[in-house]
Amino acid sequence: HFFIHTGSGFNTVRDSLISQHIISGGFWFTLLSKASGFDKRILPGRYGISEANNIFRLVKKLRSGKQDPVRLTITKIRTRKDLASKISTKLENNPSEVILFLNSNDSLASLELDTNTVMSIIIPNTYLFLWNTITTQLMKFLIRDGFTSMVKTQTFV
Repeated sequence: HFFIHTGSGFNTVRDSLISQHIISGGFWFTLLSKASGFDKRILPGRYGISEANNIFRLVKKLRSGKQDPVRLTITKIRTRKDLASKISTKLENNPSEVILFLNSNDSLASLELDTNTVMSIIIPNTYLFLWNTITTQLMKFLIRDGFTSMVKTQTFV
């Protein structure tokens, strides 16, 4: 897979493609990128690149922003630090951003949680995310999934 980090410029992307031996030189890539407008609009993400991809297909794929999803499997996570570490090994998220979100009652208030209850709502499961999903969206999804699972399994007497 080829990763384009958030904030990367065209030259960084081209140089990374060359250094990872995905393309042999930058001339045709630069020419096609400029013709298609990719050089002006770099979309971060995780892209599946196969040997069958020619330069034209490569530029088209990167320009479209069609990423390959990442599987994030959450098993027995006890602490916020463990969760942040698990997320940052699979996704672009910085672990300190995730911990900051989980430790902030202000961030969690909109989800009707606090720092004492947030870890109890994270359900062990396998999730599919885009590699560059921002921390706020990621956590809202994980927490919403936890609420949904809790409501489905709740028994009313």
